[in-house]
Amino acid sequence: MTVHITFNLVDPALDSEELEAKTQNLQRQLREFDAVEQVDRVVDPTPPTGSKAFGGFLSGLLTARVAPAQAPAVLGALDAVVGSAAIEMTLEVDGRKITVKARNHEELAAALQTAQAFLLSAPAVTPVPIPTENVVVERSLAASQVSARPPVPTDVFFSYSHRDEELRDELAIHLSMLKRQGIIAAWHDREITAGSDWAGAIDSHLNSASVILLLVSANFLASDYCYDLELEQAMKRHEAGEATVIPIILKPCDWTGAPFGKLQALPKNAKPVTKWDDRDEAFLNVAQGIRAVIGKRSG
Repeated sequence: MTVHITFNLVDPALDSEELEAKTQNLQRQLREFDAVEQVDRVVDPTPPTGSKAFGGFLSGLLTARVAPAQAPAVLGALDAVVGSAAIEMTLEVDGRKITVKARNHEELAAALQTAQAFLLSAPAVTPVPIPTENVVVERSLAASQVSARPPVPTDVFFSYSHRDEELRDELAIHLSMLKRQGIIAAWHDREITAGSDWAGAIDSHLNSASVILLLVSANFLASDYCYDLELEQAMKRHEAGEATVIPIILKPCDWTGAPFGKLQALPKNAKPVTKWDDRDEAFLNVAQGIRAVIGKRSG
């Protein structure tokens, strides 16, 4: 048995080239999931004369096959992949089908919860459609089953200097299990697509993240954008109780007098990652610390 998912990007504000770029980006990111068995474009049977063919495919449409056991975790990670794009998703499994729609980031979170509940629930005996504004179900789900929704992944934001990108990538790899388990949905600015409002995208994710990771080094402290903009907003949200800021000390630097100096840092004893004999052990300690923080927030 396989879960079939159709993705339809439906943002009317995008022109054809922007829509194609978003489609290719979504296809590329879906292929990074081990649980996604196949991702395909939809062929355009009648391309308009004189139009850009984009390889003969319909822009905005993708189909994917996902292993059933991993499908809820894949859906949980889509929050970061799709972002604020308007999208429709149709899921088909074992003769059942559901279509969920979202016009923004907030609606997407609710739509993904509904889709996850659909996958985790057994079909009801009598098919009765349940009409709602943003959800169309072709076989009913028991109300008690729909209410037992899986947790939504915690949005995690990386604040870092591009000069430390290699270390950020290493950390992201060590957070892979949290992502696969649907515990986190991590985001950093390298996920911004060409032609997008990069400052707006950063602000949006910084203001919606529940956990903000500060990747601290002399490069971070010297960056006006990191220190004066991202750090200031992160600390405001931390002090307001809207997010949890976690300093991660990458390299030795004079950070204790910074606004985040009063916060508990990772790795253990705030020992810089690059000073550990085994860097993997340092990042493991960081990953375990982040898991503990998210567990405490969720509990």
